[in-house]
Amino acid sequence: MPEGFNFFSSMPALAYDIEKNPVYQTLKDKAKKQLSAIPSNALKVIFIADAGSLILRQLTQKDPTRRYKSGQEIIEYFLSKYSVDLVCVFSSKRQSTSLYPSLNKNLFWNISIFANKDKNIDCSRLKELAEILPLPRFEGYQAKSLHQQGLFEPTARGWYLGVHTTTGKDLTMKMSSRILLELLAGKISQEHFGSYVFGKNTNLFKHWLDMGYTLADLKIENAGIDEDDDYVVFKFQKDPAASELEVVS
Repeated sequence: MPEGFNFFSSMPALAYDIEKNPVYQTLKDKAKKQLSAIPSNALKVIFIADAGSLILRQLTQKDPTRRYKSGQEIIEYFLSKYSVDLVCVFSSKRQSTSLYPSLNKNLFWNISIFANKDKNIDCSRLKELAEILPLPRFEGYQAKSLHQQGLFEPTARGWYLGVHTTTGKDLTMKMSSRILLELLAGKISQEHFGSYVFGKNTNLFKHWLDMGYTLADLKIENAGIDEDDDYVVFKFQKDPAASELEVVS
């Protein structure tokens, strides 16, 4: 624990001034730079997302002592100053229950919409965006911390997909293509590869080869647009050339 019982946070400080804060400055920059050439009769919308901002994470939280400004107050003040019609805030939220909040950990997109009071705008369709977008993987402050640690850098170790095996007439193993490539490239050790793919279990490739199975097919399986990885699928079949001779008396 730090000296003096101080706790440090990666989130920005609270907004003590209605204009001198990162949210207002970001909205101001977007209005001046990105929306400056938009025709006057067009609908002007600004989209921002929580990527580690306490102000956006707790938009409506107000200070009873009025020492700091809430995100809602900042955005509504901005809309009164600029000719922008809507501000949409995306924030990754974690579902929880009142009795057991730690048991439900599913993340979802929460969209908060702020409209210019001078215009009557139907915002119902914007809520449908939350159902179209891929589900978030992290909360905003978690994603920011991971980026600060460099875990999304091209040179960092990949985010590997899991391993799946099937047994029966044919044996198959489906594993991360990224971890296999990093092994072949010498980026990770064979021990690291085996620890992730097999865990504490036996090397299945060796086990199946000892049983007389050899590789019969190999293909790449697309894991989807929301993954930074794909699958390599190995298919094994019984091979007499790799099996012990059976003596029939």
